[in-house]
Amino acid sequence: MSYGSGGGSSGGGSGGGGASTGASTTSAATTERPGQKTNLPIRDPDISFDQRVQDYFNNYFTTPANLTAQEYDVAKSFFINRTNNEQAAAALTAAVILAANELNIKIVDIIEEFKNTGDLKSAIPTFLNLSRRTSSLLGYEANIEPNENIARQVEA
Repeated sequence: MSYGSGGGSSGGGSGGGGASTGASTTSAATTERPGQKTNLPIRDPDISFDQRVQDYFNNYFTTPANLTAQEYDVAKSFFINRTNNEQAAAALTAAVILAANELNIKIVDIIEEFKNTGDLKSAIPTFLNLSRRTSSLLGYEANIEPNENIARQVEA
């Protein structure tokens, strides 16, 4: 008898649970697409796309630069004076600004260091390598003077 009464009480409990589940299914059915039965909410990708993912891909190639127009002019004029080439100066300016922005260094401080250095040919790649991965480091040409004995043997 206790088995039958236990089943009756559990049956009554499930009946109450079934009624509440049916009510939630009815409210969820208004947001579901017709013909799809699931407990999880169905999201229409056309309407409710995840905003963070969308922002990530929309802004993937944009890097905000923290500099003023005067700082940009100082950097560009420095590289134009050193290279005498507009395109090379523009490329160097952009690379140094991006590296300085990534390292949180003022561009004016970097330009002052470049002015004080004697070997700009090695200073710029060395600075740019600070913000690059080790798999894509930049190099520079270094003229190595061979030993006099070796140079005589090669020439002879």
